[in-house]
Amino acid sequence: MTWRLMACSGVVFLVASVLAPPDVITQLTLGIGAVLLCAVPLWFLARCGFVQSASPAVHTLLCVLVALVAVLTVHCYQLRMSVRSRNQNIEELWDRLEVSEVVADVNAPSGPAR
Repeated sequence: MTWRLMACSGVVFLVASVLAPPDVITQLTLGIGAVLLCAVPLWFLARCGFVQSASPAVHTLLCVLVALVAVLTVHCYQLRMSVRSRNQNIEELWDRLEVSEVVADVNAPSGPAR
């Protein structure tokens, strides 16, 4: 199980880093977070009695499932932060837009004058 744990952690780090934005600090942060979300549960599961007596196929299945959960969790967190940032940008732009400009645009004739 320890070999699977290390291999799974390495794959999770690579996948989380690839899914992250091209910023090196963000890639490292998300990669390390994904490794922690993957390695800690697998380490605890490796200590459980029923997992120790399970077949190698079950060990592989557990590693894959925990890795998927870790990568999806980190990716969802990244998307949440991206949406929050864009929402703040839209709010700032809306605050800068003056009400008189909006009213002038609404009252402006849209077609040719008659």
